[in-house]
Amino acid sequence: MTWNKRGVSLIYEKLIIITLIVFVAVTLFLWIKNVGNDTLYWKNYYAKDVALITDLLHATNGIVNINYDVLNSPKKLEFLLQKDSIAVYDYNPNLERGKQIPTIFRFAKDKTTIITTGELSSCYFKIIQKQNTLSLEKDSFKTTICPLYPTTKKELKSVSIYVTYEDDEFTKMIGEAVKKRLETKDVTITISKEDADISIKISIHQDQKNMLKIFYPVNINIKKSEKLSCIMKNQLTLKLPGQYTSVKEESANRYSVRMQGLNTEKPGVEIEIGSQEEVEDANALKSKQSDIVNAIIKGVEDYFK
Repeated sequence: MTWNKRGVSLIYEKLIIITLIVFVAVTLFLWIKNVGNDTLYWKNYYAKDVALITDLLHATNGIVNINYDVLNSPKKLEFLLQKDSIAVYDYNPNLERGKQIPTIFRFAKDKTTIITTGELSSCYFKIIQKQNTLSLEKDSFKTTICPLYPTTKKELKSVSIYVTYEDDEFTKMIGEAVKKRLETKDVTITISKEDADISIKISIHQDQKNMLKIFYPVNINIKKSEKLSCIMKNQLTLKLPGQYTSVKEESANRYSVRMQGLNTEKPGVEIEIGSQEEVEDANALKSKQSDIVNAIIKGVEDYFK
C-alpha cells in the first residue's frame, strides 16, 4: 500500500488545529465559569462604578441620595470610602484588613468636597452628597416583587407541608413552632417529605452573623421554588428590619448535601440564618425566634394565596 505523505501531513495538521480549538474553547469556558463564581470581577465592577458615581456627585449641587445595591456579587463584599478612592474587599471578619488585597479605583479629588471616610458591608447602601460632604451609609433591605406565575393558589386546609431543621436548639425551636402554628391554620404537617406540597428546611450558619441565605433546588418545579424563596426573603426582611447585612437567594443542585432533607422533586427552600452567638439576652433571642416564625408562616400564606 502506498501512502500519500502530503495527505497524511494534512490530516495531522487538521488534527492539531482541531485539538487546539477544543483546548482554547474549554479553557475559555472554564475561565468564564470561574469569573462568574468569583468576586474578582464584581469587586472591579463595583469599585469602578461607585468611584465614577462619586466623580459625578462632585459636579452636582444640593442634596443627592443614590440608592445602591451589590446583589450581583456571589459573595458578600465590604466597601471602604477613602479620601481619593473606593476600596472593595471580600468580607472576611476572621482576616485582618492588612492581610487582604482590595480592589481600588480612584476618583477625582475636589477641594470643595469633604469625603467622610468609612467602611460598610451591606447589600444595600446610599451614596449621599449633602452640603459639600460625601459619604456612604448603610440602607435597609428592599423587598422585591415576586413572580405571580406559576399559580400556587390553594386552600390551606388542603395543603401538606414537610418541615425539617438542623440539630441545633435555635433552629429546632423555630421548626417546632412553625409546625404548631401551621397546624392551627389547618395545614397538614407530614412526616413524609414525598407527600408534601412544599418542604421547608431551617438551618444556621455558625461562621457568619447578620446573614440570611435562601436556597432552592434546581428541578422541574424551579419556578415555584423561586417564587417561594422570594416570598420568604421578603417576609424575613420585613419582620426583622435591620437584622441582616447580607441577603441572598441561590439555586442549588438537587443532589447536593445542602438539599438533603428536602423533597427535591417538588418546590422547597432551605432558610439559612446567620449565627446567633452575639445575641446574649434570652428575651431578645426569643423575640427573634418569634419574628422568624411569623415570617415563615406569612410566607406560606402568601405562597398559597
